[in-house]
Amino acid sequence: MITLPPLHSLIASAPPFQDIVVKTPYQQRCAMPVIIPLFRLCRSVLALSFYTVALTCLWLTFNPSPAWSAPPQAAGEPHTAAAPATIGSITFMTEDYPPYNYYENGNLKGISVDILHSVLTRLRVPEDDKRIRILPWARGYKTVLETPNTCLFSMNRSPEREQLFQWVGPIAPNTIVVLARKDRHITVSNGDDLNNYTIATIQDDIAHNMLLKHGYLDNKIVKNPYATSIIEMLNRKRVDAWAYDETVARYFIRQAGYTPNDYERVFLLDSFDTYFAFNWDTDPQLVQKFREAFNALKEEGKVEEIIHSYTK
Repeated sequence: MITLPPLHSLIASAPPFQDIVVKTPYQQRCAMPVIIPLFRLCRSVLALSFYTVALTCLWLTFNPSPAWSAPPQAAGEPHTAAAPATIGSITFMTEDYPPYNYYENGNLKGISVDILHSVLTRLRVPEDDKRIRILPWARGYKTVLETPNTCLFSMNRSPEREQLFQWVGPIAPNTIVVLARKDRHITVSNGDDLNNYTIATIQDDIAHNMLLKHGYLDNKIVKNPYATSIIEMLNRKRVDAWAYDETVARYFIRQAGYTPNDYERVFLLDSFDTYFAFNWDTDPQLVQKFREAFNALKEEGKVEEIIHSYTK
């Protein structure tokens, strides 16, 4: 706590008056009785001003004016940030997840990215990759939850998330399957049939848990951290099948120099759609414009064309 000295001590401690120059004894006798009291009065006024300013600073520190401080926001109330003037002022965020979103030779591309650029072109928004930020998923998710005029893609739409965002889509199906070479002629009618085959998964991928959910034995799963290694294992018949996202799997098969059409889905583990998820407080009219442009592209077959360009 700051303690101020008493006002009378500030006045008494001021330095003596020594700077007045008087040229003659007569001038000295005439001037001193007037100047000295006047100086003492000025000194008192200055000390009082200092004291007043100090007290005012202390008061504002511990009692901020309501006009200078933002009112608290009640829990659950919508954000009140100003809406953007155009779609171009919205920040789009995504993660590094080929073939949906990824960098190649310094260029951001992928299924979702190409669809986004097509929508923005239809809306006559200048195409500038700086509007799109690649972030770790957890950071992007936190940002779109808290920050108006942001959008995260591609997000799975679930009942738990339904009331948290404004949705546009679906962009593409996210289908977790068991994939095998066609020339192996593998047939799976139900989850129990899976145990007749050796199945590989990407280490720590969601497909691992899905296999267990369908009754596949954990000790039979062949785990590998690299998609390219699993593809080679499939082609050398070291494993019978691969559990993974079908779109992503076909992309990696193509990247490895093989033909995606030589592989087929033998069992569906789970399927859900992905969407553009806009912050709840983004201007609904802007989101609707984006939705209309997206739906128009889908009706024209442009969305499906982009998906096939990465997976066929």
